[in-house]
Parts: sequence; structure tokens; C-alpha cells
Amino acid sequence: MRKTQGFIELAIGLLGLSAILCLGSYWTYIPLVVYGVLSIALIRRIGKEQLTKDEEQSTRKRNVTTLIGWAFAAVICYITFKDSRMGEGGVWFILSAYVFLLMHGIAFMAPINSFPNERNEGK
Repeated sequence: MRKTQGFIELAIGLLGLSAILCLGSYWTYIPLVVYGVLSIALIRRIGKEQLTKDEEQSTRKRNVTTLIGWAFAAVICYITFKDSRMGEGGVWFILSAYVFLLMHGIAFMAPINSFPNERNEGK
């Protein structure tokens, strides 16, 4: 399930980035609407899924790491695009949201034991 969620987030992030960079600000919201509809199905499946304690810790670490990465991406997007067409109407913020989806999708597609501390905790 987590890899499916990661793949969907990665695809929506790439689709959104390409919409912003190629098509302009009018089309930027369509991938987010698609992701919102898909999230309903993902949330229902997550409720049925039982996670082990290690998976919960891994998920928490991945979420915190991508949240911190998103904060940096938002600052970089704002500084870079504040005086361009992407700075108009807050498109820079939507761009940072797509970067977050990319980071979060990549994090959930990685193997569970990708963090070094998780390998040594069970010993």
C-alpha cells in the first residue's frame, strides 16, 4: 500500500510540476484536484492496514523528513520566483506543494530499512 501511495504522489508531483512549468498557472490546480480524489481511496485503504511498530516509526521519520524538506523547498521557491510570473497569485506555493509530493512519494517508495538507525534498533 505504501508503495502505491508513493507512486501516486510521485506521478501527481511530476504532473503538477510539468503543468506549472509548461502550461502556465491556469492548469496548476488540476493535478491537485486529481490527488484529492485519489486521497479518499488511499485514506480508506490506510484505515484497514495494520502497521508494525517499526513501520510506524519509519513512516513518522519519513513524514517529518519530507515536511522539513518542504519548508526548505517553499523558502527556495519563494525567493526564486517571487518576482516572476510564478510569484503572481501564489503559484510558487503550489510549486513547493508539488515538490513536497515528489519528496514524499520518493520517501515512501524507498525500502523500509532506508534509515541507518532503523537497522540497528532491533539489535
